[in-house]
Amino acid sequence: MHVNKEFREILMGRIFKKMLDHIFEDICGEYNLKLIEVEVMLYLFQHPQDVASDIKRNLHLNKGHISLALNHLCANGYLAEGEECNDHRFVRYVITEKGHMMLDKVVITRDAIYERLFSGISKNDIDVLERVMPLISKNINELYLDAS
Repeated sequence: MHVNKEFREILMGRIFKKMLDHIFEDICGEYNLKLIEVEVMLYLFQHPQDVASDIKRNLHLNKGHISLALNHLCANGYLAEGEECNDHRFVRYVITEKGHMMLDKVVITRDAIYERLFSGISKNDIDVLERVMPLISKNINELYLDAS
């Protein structure tokens, strides 16, 4: 199967990652955060019931990076540990008021990215993309598991 250059670039994600690094650079600087920490905050904003192992699995990040990010976010007041738990792996994190203030800017920026990303694309094409992307994602995950 032949895929064009643009599709390969999207699948590789490098250009998208560079764009995110560039766009979120000011927010990361203002709040003394790394992009991975912003990603973790957005993830917890969308999945408040999840724990570190869920973040690791769904964002495809290693355990050490997740742990460092969560520790930094807690130490700087963006997150707080939820209910006491005997097992650190099952601690739920709660976004603090300071975290929500930062996320307000992040969500506005993210939404602007999505608007720009999908500008000029018809509703029908977006519907097709939304139907096809989960299948591609599933295939990528299966390939990853097969290679592990």
